[in-house]
Amino acid sequence: MWLLFSYFDPYHSGEEVPCVLVTWFIHPNDNPEHDKETGMWKLQCEQDEDGKCPVQVIHLDTILRDAHLLPCYGEGFLPVELKHMDALDAWDFYFVNQFIDQHAHELLTQST
Repeated sequence: MWLLFSYFDPYHSGEEVPCVLVTWFIHPNDNPEHDKETGMWKLQCEQDEDGKCPVQVIHLDTILRDAHLLPCYGEGFLPVELKHMDALDAWDFYFVNQFIDQHAHELLTQST
């Protein structure tokens, strides 16, 4: 999730429409199985034909549950100049942390 915002729709009696700007993450192959070492799902940013990660504006009510992504770290140290706002661009793969709360754990374990 990159941005939460809302706008007033003049065509529907001025209702406020809550929106979110999102990037979609997918499983790197079509076989969504857990990572053998961590037990978590490994995801990567969905890419278009040009290799870029597209973003999309969706209605806030369409989100069932957000996800906590953990970078799949490699070896060595992180660069000192790495900023927190660059975290989603800095790694190629992420783990979905299904243990962040009971609701996320229940949702993710029901979908397997």
